[in-house]
Amino acid sequence: MKSNLKWWAALSTIAAMLVAPSAHALKLEDFEIKQVVIGNQYPAIHVKFDHAADNWTVVTDDRVEVNLHYSVKVKASHALANSRVSLTLDGMDAEDPLNSTNIDYAETHSDTLVLRKPGSQLVEIKKTALDTCKTIRGNGGKPNKEHRIEKLFTANGYVEAYTTATWFSEGTAHDDALVRVDVVCDKDPTWHGPLQPSGQGLAVGDRDFKVIKLELFLTTFENQYTTPTPGLRCKKLQVKVRIETSKAGQIGYKIWRQPGESIDRLKFISHQDSGPFKGRFVYEDVFVDTFDKTTYQQYMVEAAGYPVGVSTPWKDKNVICTGPGAGGVTVGQGPGGNPADELPKFRVIDANVIMRQLPGGTCPAKVRVTANYRTNMPGSFEHHLGCTTGESHSGTLDAKDPISATNYGVKYETILDVPHSGEVTCSARPVQFGQELAIRKLLVHCAGPPPGVRARPKK
Repeated sequence: MKSNLKWWAALSTIAAMLVAPSAHALKLEDFEIKQVVIGNQYPAIHVKFDHAADNWTVVTDDRVEVNLHYSVKVKASHALANSRVSLTLDGMDAEDPLNSTNIDYAETHSDTLVLRKPGSQLVEIKKTALDTCKTIRGNGGKPNKEHRIEKLFTANGYVEAYTTATWFSEGTAHDDALVRVDVVCDKDPTWHGPLQPSGQGLAVGDRDFKVIKLELFLTTFENQYTTPTPGLRCKKLQVKVRIETSKAGQIGYKIWRQPGESIDRLKFISHQDSGPFKGRFVYEDVFVDTFDKTTYQQYMVEAAGYPVGVSTPWKDKNVICTGPGAGGVTVGQGPGGNPADELPKFRVIDANVIMRQLPGGTCPAKVRVTANYRTNMPGSFEHHLGCTTGESHSGTLDAKDPISATNYGVKYETILDVPHSGEVTCSARPVQFGQELAIRKLLVHCAGPPPGVRARPKK
């Protein structure tokens, strides 16, 4: 009897091996994902306008919600276990389990999943939104209305399928789809354009009259020189200022020299009917500086502009004198020589503007403007403070208050009367050190007309 049982067991094992199917992969076909738009309303990421930065810079916490539909056909299936469909877009994830107790040759699974996350927590979409809104502002876009721009991003879908049948190995599939998410640069109802300047100081009152280009050229010529002492020859330096404006009009500008005194000019820019600038509004001012010793010379030009003055960078030139005599001794060669002998040791190393609206809600509003300057040593310098309200001040400041072991400070303060709500811009410039120009903007709020102006009666 025992031998018969062993024989039947061996026979059953052989029979099972003969009828068991060989292992092969589970078949996944026609896997597809696509965006579903509900109510013709595409998902959006919102960017808020920042008054201090004068730009859209803050992505809001509003949720970005993307609906994705998937569909996949499973062939030669058995009961599914531990299987799933995963969808992802820029850190937003959704997952759907694949469950089935059917034993069919083929079956289709489909569903719509929602991917959602606050816009401020995204990465790729957030960066695209910030770049897009900043570009709009750079091209002149204003937050007086909403700006909505269509953008496309790539979503990905994955399938991992397993069955309870041991003779099936796993099956996987992948698909991607372009998904539309709108970038919305939000409207800011509290935003106002800058106040119209009065035309004082370095401000130009006519918005249409603008400096298109301001250029400075320094040139020495081989055969043009002076002879301050017998046998000594010093090259002449030609200084050329070129101003191009948007239309005909009068403009003031200043040529700064270091060392040397500044030069003020007031010129009328007219239309050029001939020559190299035909058809444009261009003026060229040319003068010649002479020297009695080798000198490292610096120049800068600033002109009126809207809302504040514009300027060129500082330009330098080594003016070389040759020949005998005391005048021929080199006192400063600038870069490559010994600039410490000629370049000014004193300098302004930082400028800053602080604007604060004082208490009180009626118009005109009071705004305290403080221009702070930091220097590397005690000394005097000229400065200019100009605001788009028309307030302007130029004068000399003495930096003598120590603020650290190596720095000294000085400030200039004034109170502005701002006639109505709006954006005010102020700039502070230490003129001999124009590269330290500081600009600040402030959104001013006040209620009612200025004193002495009667409000219109309601109809």
